[in-house]
Amino acid sequence: KCLEIMKLQEKYSSLAAEILTILIKAEEKVHSKNKEELHLHELSSTDTLFDILSFSALAQKISLLQNKIMSTPVNLGSGKAKISHGEFTIPLPLAQEIVTSYKIPITLMSSGELATPTGLAILSSLSPEFKYEIEEPIKILKAGKGAGMLNIKETPNILRIIITEDMNKYSSDRITLLETNLDDITGEIIGYIINKLMEEGALDVQVIPAITKKNRPSYILSVICRDRDKEKFLSLIFSETGTLGVRMSEERMRVVAKREIKEIKVELEGKNFNVSVKISRDNSGNIISLKAEYDDCTRISNKLNIPLKSVERKINVIAHQIFF
Repeated sequence: KCLEIMKLQEKYSSLAAEILTILIKAEEKVHSKNKEELHLHELSSTDTLFDILSFSALAQKISLLQNKIMSTPVNLGSGKAKISHGEFTIPLPLAQEIVTSYKIPITLMSSGELATPTGLAILSSLSPEFKYEIEEPIKILKAGKGAGMLNIKETPNILRIIITEDMNKYSSDRITLLETNLDDITGEIIGYIINKLMEEGALDVQVIPAITKKNRPSYILSVICRDRDKEKFLSLIFSETGTLGVRMSEERMRVVAKREIKEIKVELEGKNFNVSVKISRDNSGNIISLKAEYDDCTRISNKLNIPLKSVERKINVIAHQIFF
């Protein structure tokens, strides 16, 4: 209900839902109960929901999910802390479950609880790259910091976020590659699966003809997705294909050019059309390539009854004159 009122973009509503899911799954594991039987200690707090919703709104404001995200390892603190089930040593059970499930590197320095389950769930949902040092040259654009209420003797209780610009020629991000062999599936189902995967947000889908065991003709289904989406796509591949196994390569590096869509007006055969042009650039803003969108070109080709290649060529010439 709150997400509907806030009118967040779909991917940021999904981000908020993912954070909630991380907390629920962690509570289920810690208490060995399903969500219908749980008393959700962390989620029962109004502060928790406010934290998640406000974070998602701010993430949308700075287009966080369009950028590479990095974090230092998380300091969970040390000593003991009281929770509803009594006194526990740090890391507390819920925090420990999240950092274990999402492979978050941690340190245990300074006294007291320094990372809450909500904070860890937020961080986990972003699938950041963890490192102490940044070898690549960067330029700091903006920085923000917030201070906690707890007084820590050893170090300032401050969280700092820095927005930087990568000074390398091209950007990079972390992706997961999912692959499976399919030898008992029809072409119609393959086509449906490709469309379904792309609609669900896969970065790329490929189907490669292959020969597998017993010399059977088959297909290799290859899906590239963001690290944070791998569980969703694993479930989708298993349910839609009936495969018995999926190969997974996590945290692969992908180097990409920046891309944007610009709409231009063109005149062909005495008629005016609006056409979307895809432009790719390096990090300095230099144009690497530009190309008219296929759907617009086919629409114009059918409207004017002239060859598609001729339409593409004429529009691309006009686009080069505009952008170069």
